[in-house]
Amino acid sequence: MTRDGFICRSGNLSSITSKGLETLRELHISTIISLTDSKEAEVLYANDPLYSGNLKGFKLLKFPLYQEDFDKKRLFAKYSRYALEGQIVIAQEYVAILRAGPAIIRNILLQILDNPGEVYIIHCSMGKDRTGIVFAILLSLAGVSKETVSEEYSLNEVALEPLLPKISALAQRIAPCSSSEIQGRRVAQEAIKSSKDAMLLTLQMVEAEFGGVIRYVKEICGLSAEDIELIQHHLIQKRR
Repeated sequence: MTRDGFICRSGNLSSITSKGLETLRELHISTIISLTDSKEAEVLYANDPLYSGNLKGFKLLKFPLYQEDFDKKRLFAKYSRYALEGQIVIAQEYVAILRAGPAIIRNILLQILDNPGEVYIIHCSMGKDRTGIVFAILLSLAGVSKETVSEEYSLNEVALEPLLPKISALAQRIAPCSSSEIQGRRVAQEAIKSSKDAMLLTLQMVEAEFGGVIRYVKEICGLSAEDIELIQHHLIQKRR
């Protein structure tokens, strides 16, 4: 069993309410890891609490993953492409995240290695793409099967469904002027889609390109076998 209540995931915390803050405390969250960068937060979430100080009392860590040159038009184009080309493009994008971000993945894993007594929440914009691939790495290291990792990833869509009007409005705001409202809604629908098959394909591609998650973490991220073994120990529920 994976360790219960050790690492949570979410979308961005820019609109967190007082009840949401209370929930973070009830979950005993001590450390928030954000995978977004400053420009992305500024463009998409002007009231990002990581900058406004609304999350005092939590350790805030910025590990921007695969967003060094954030551009809102490119973001709209990405989800438009997902709608047209489907799962293979999503899987290719996720593998590109791993290809571009071994230093960030390493930092996250070392944080867990060195601070197993903390309770984490990891987020990106929606908790789906960057956060999804980070959790696929963590769950795979813990020995979770590809099937179960992919099922866990697919829960994103159910969780994000209530936010569809807000995501649709955001899609319209960042859309090129030539885009229609219908296209904006279609892009929003694609943005929350979380196909189990897309993550299964991603993990298959990780196997083909890197030799699997453990070899990726060892050979690409540069962690030792001893580090990996200890991280795995931290991720797994202790038997009583």
